[in-house]
Amino acid sequence: MPIIMLIMDHFSPNKPISKTYFSLWCRCFDEMVVKADNKIVLATEAGFSGERKVTTWKSRIEKLEELGFIKRQETFDGDLIVLINPFKVILKLFETDHSNALAVLKDALETRVLEVNSKDLANLQQDETEEDEEVIEV
Repeated sequence: MPIIMLIMDHFSPNKPISKTYFSLWCRCFDEMVVKADNKIVLATEAGFSGERKVTTWKSRIEKLEELGFIKRQETFDGDLIVLINPFKVILKLFETDHSNALAVLKDALETRVLEVNSKDLANLQQDETEEDEEVIEV
């Protein structure tokens, strides 16, 4: 998660979004859905304070949604926020940025995935390859 958080913040310079995502992630269970009915508490958990903490939190939520890390649905008593698999989002973001700073983070993420014997990235990359092959066959 720390490397994923660094990658998130890379795509939101001067307005870090990772603590906001992590605070949502800590509230998720199997469904990866968070009911954002008390934005003051959520803003505080994400590390924001002062009079503008909810406004700042909302701006970070908008950036997370813009980048594809979350999907949000407004309801009458608060937002429902769905967290998207961060590996899937990051793989798409890697295609848009080829900077040296991101290359270092990409290498760090791939190294960590190998260290913990995770199949997440490999499975997602394989799924994308299979989808590309299906499109070619049609």
